[in-house]
Amino acid sequence: MFGLLPLLFALTIAEISTLAEAPFAPLTTWPHLLGAVGASLLAWLVLGEIAARVLATRGERRWLSRWDWVVQGLVLGWYAWVCFGWGWSTNAKIGGIRFFLVALAPWVLMQAVHWWTLTVAVRRVSNHHWSRVGLIIQQFRFGTLPMLLILPVFDIGKFIAVQYDLERLWFSGPWGALLAVYCAQGVMVLLLLILPLALLPLWGAQRMPPGEMQRLMLRACERLGVRVAGLMRWPMSGGRVYNAAVIGMVPRLRYVLFTDDLMRDLPAPQVMAVLGHELGHARHGHLWMYVLFANAGLLLSFLLREPFAVMLVPWFERLLPALGVTAVTDQVHILAQATAALLMMAVMWRLAFGVLSRACERQADLAGAELAGDPQVMCDALKSVAHLSGQREDEPSWRHYSIAQRVAFLQAVRQRPEIATWHHHLVRMMRHGLIFVIIALLFAVSFLLDPQRDLARDPQQALKEWVVRDPGLGQALQAADLGDHQPLAIWLNRSDSEQRKSFAMLVSNQIILEMGVDAEGDRRFDDRPIYRWRHRLMAFQNVGTGNPQIDLELDNELAYGLVAGTTEPTAMDLQVARNILPRLIKHLVGSPSDHATHDTVGCVRFAQGEFAMAVTSFEAVLKAFENESARSSATWFSSEKSRRQADKQRAHLQSLYSQRLDAARSNAARVLAGTPPSDPGMLPLPRDLGQARPEPSTPGTSTIEASGVVP
Repeated sequence: MFGLLPLLFALTIAEISTLAEAPFAPLTTWPHLLGAVGASLLAWLVLGEIAARVLATRGERRWLSRWDWVVQGLVLGWYAWVCFGWGWSTNAKIGGIRFFLVALAPWVLMQAVHWWTLTVAVRRVSNHHWSRVGLIIQQFRFGTLPMLLILPVFDIGKFIAVQYDLERLWFSGPWGALLAVYCAQGVMVLLLLILPLALLPLWGAQRMPPGEMQRLMLRACERLGVRVAGLMRWPMSGGRVYNAAVIGMVPRLRYVLFTDDLMRDLPAPQVMAVLGHELGHARHGHLWMYVLFANAGLLLSFLLREPFAVMLVPWFERLLPALGVTAVTDQVHILAQATAALLMMAVMWRLAFGVLSRACERQADLAGAELAGDPQVMCDALKSVAHLSGQREDEPSWRHYSIAQRVAFLQAVRQRPEIATWHHHLVRMMRHGLIFVIIALLFAVSFLLDPQRDLARDPQQALKEWVVRDPGLGQALQAADLGDHQPLAIWLNRSDSEQRKSFAMLVSNQIILEMGVDAEGDRRFDDRPIYRWRHRLMAFQNVGTGNPQIDLELDNELAYGLVAGTTEPTAMDLQVARNILPRLIKHLVGSPSDHATHDTVGCVRFAQGEFAMAVTSFEAVLKAFENESARSSATWFSSEKSRRQADKQRAHLQSLYSQRLDAARSNAARVLAGTPPSDPGMLPLPRDLGQARPEPSTPGTSTIEASGVVP
């Protein structure tokens, strides 16, 4: 039924689809986009109502479950088209920022429509008079509320990070990617720790009134050695629900909840068995095991999604044309990434987590039998819940064994108590295995994202080694250094995103190396290497790396180098920079404090003779730069050398930005007085061109040839 697994699939689709800046069949205006989504919801409202009435005539729970699985698959397929085809995730922004809750809105609405229509069939099958609204609320409460509570926290955090440019300040350095992974893991655990504080009021949970039953239950908690913050009533509206749950990973925030129907209709011994089951989850640390599994799944997906996607790209390149779908390389690769992520998630959660969850549920059943004093009491409690809920005892579940299987296991334990010992050992081995896997994955991610692994290598030597492995790259680099970047663009098109990202890093490191160092050992302020390597950067204009942040940095570096890395930019240079400008401006809508991008926009406008607009950009540069300097000045944990270098760079940039603003104001005033923007007397753009240095190769000679990379 509606729950965790479909939501995880939907989140994966929403996250990866944000990389697709070019949807397959984009609806560019909100009226068209909302109209298409609304028409889909209305169509499903009609079809779902018809299907539900057919299911109601059959009156069999298995057909209801099968239909729900089919619908969940159809809804996810529709939602994938809404995101990848119509571009919902690309357009669903507030203030230029994509929010998870906005991106998930079509999927959530379609789920609500599905359960609205299915109420007729659920009433017939369960013999409970559910209201339509009550059933929808019930499904959201049980299935997705914890996750939907966590997502707004990440959305708010993202909003704050954008407003104060924290992502660039904290996570853009050499260790930024690794720090982001660790921070995300830590924030997730912290949110899960405090989640009960939000769930209890939203679920309307109330403390169980004092009485004999409450005293017995509290003594039972002491017997099993499980501390709890409280025993809670769990009121439900809209229909009968027989359920109990334990929430909270630490004793001070651990609560056990019982629905009123369960407390009323089950005999006291069976209620105690159910309590023992829930306390068993806490005693054996099952919630912590689930968190370990979730984090392991995230890390594993991070490591394997890209290699798996590369394997799927050729298949999509053959499939899409056969279906009559025209797609560029980036679209194909992003589609392959989404498919890889969904397949891995299906294997990890539907299969691997199913095995773990079923083992934990059996261990919890053993705790319930222990507290009841007789496994048969736990068996009777399971049968009672199934009967009162209208559930078949042989009905399968991906997270639990069927009631019949659970009863058979407990009866086997009653005959052979050593089976319980074996099962406890099995779960203990699973726990140790999860800890080992988490540690191994953290080491793997740390190695993959270790900046020293790439920064410590000589980019020229790395390129030589790459060319030996792939002679086609050497030929493409030769052509690029002679002024033709098309062969390199073709090579990038044929490469996977990891290769593109690695090549982009090598090019950036090569530019930094070309800048050299001054007498004090600090990096020189020299933008000419960007212009010298412009054709390698231009190759990325036709194909992305798969990482929007890297693509933005490449755009910014190229546009800046074309106008600020030389005193005489050509008409073609200005045209390329002009083509990049809209993407940079779009980025600044969501990141107004990015002074480097503001500076690039100002330089491009200055070079085009748009001096008044350049003034606006350079004023924004100085404002953003001053704000950043005020925030970053309190780096007490930095070394003396790092502080000296940072102060030196800030002083230099402050001076350069001020000079550019003064030059733009002077030229704008002259244009206002009637002087043409192309007048030779206009002040030139202040540039960082360093001291005279020899070019890396003679004119008309490939740098790759000159350095001996290609024989």
